[in-house]
Amino acid sequence: MATLSPKVSSKLAADIYLVQNKMDEEIFFERYASFIKAASSNVMHAEVGSRLINTRDAFGVACKGAGDYENDVFLIFRGSTFANYGADWISNARIGLEIGESDWPVHTGFNHIFKSMLTQLKDFFASLNGKPRMVHCVGHSLGGAIATLASDWVSKKSLSNATKVYTFGAPRPATHLFSKSYTNRLTKNNIYRVYHESDPVPMIPVFPFCHSPFGNMAYLIHTKPMIWPWDHKMGAYIKSIEAKGRSWASLSPTGVHEPTEAQMQQWLESGIKVEPRSTTAWQWVSSALFYVLRKIVGFSMSKLQATFTGIVTLADSIALLLQKGLDNDPDDPNGPSGGASRKGVGYWITRLMIKIMQILGWSSNIKRDNLTRRFMQNALQRLVEKSHLEATKAVQTLTV
Repeated sequence: MATLSPKVSSKLAADIYLVQNKMDEEIFFERYASFIKAASSNVMHAEVGSRLINTRDAFGVACKGAGDYENDVFLIFRGSTFANYGADWISNARIGLEIGESDWPVHTGFNHIFKSMLTQLKDFFASLNGKPRMVHCVGHSLGGAIATLASDWVSKKSLSNATKVYTFGAPRPATHLFSKSYTNRLTKNNIYRVYHESDPVPMIPVFPFCHSPFGNMAYLIHTKPMIWPWDHKMGAYIKSIEAKGRSWASLSPTGVHEPTEAQMQQWLESGIKVEPRSTTAWQWVSSALFYVLRKIVGFSMSKLQATFTGIVTLADSIALLLQKGLDNDPDDPNGPSGGASRKGVGYWITRLMIKIMQILGWSSNIKRDNLTRRFMQNALQRLVEKSHLEATKAVQTLTV
């Protein structure tokens, strides 16, 4: 089965932004006539935004393959734009969890966009003469998140003999539970996630969201040690791919693993101020949230993530758990002023909040007694907003 090369998949992810009107649509299909059949394509329209600003526009294409891809299907999705009063970014900002098509928690805003195209996708697959040999799902930025949900749906419903997904600079679309199930079904060899070290979009949203494949195996392209919004542009990804190699073997996947308990404790206790523009800061704070929350509820991922799918916001859900941890450790005898060798969960919650406050630029001279649920909820909400702002700045640089 033919796998799309990094060059071809990145070009598709860039050029799908053209499919916004009839003339540009024709240019797109002429450009890829050697392996995509224009006559068999459906332009998919998605619903983006919220109740206040809600619109439908061209979001991608579903089409049959040609040439070497004669028995394949392509699902290609565009990334975020600032058209329609920024409706895409309203969807991006809907940072909650709901149960997706594969029965695992996924990002609310991304899932809303994907579900708005489901009828079109079902009609397209119903029009095919049997199962395709392979379905290739491609996308950049927001389109990468949607490509992940689409490939999950195709695989879950057994709509093809095999499924591959190719994403560039995509945000985190779902939880660990989704990622593990998704990776087991597609297998790591069929998931091609490419990201620049300095691109802020793949850094968000923070925990409980994570990337696929499970274990964070991805095609990491080293760029800069600080966040650089211009590295989110598809043009920058294409340039990197051309410079570093045009095959997946030349790019080579890199495993990014969660810190060990000792490393996590060392980071939380370190006196080094967290620099929000650092490429590692958001990964560390996301891992730290994961570490502290698991200390509170134990090591059951199902139990932990089940607390986040409800009517309250994620920030409030996490604040509730942190408050629970403080309440169950009322005296904190093993905290900063205690003499015991083992530190209680209240101590680690305090250290976590100090790191979050540093990222926010707040004074981090805070004591445990000041950590009310309302204060922590506000800090967590501001953390989400700040990370979202970094990603927004990146997308504002796009000139595809």
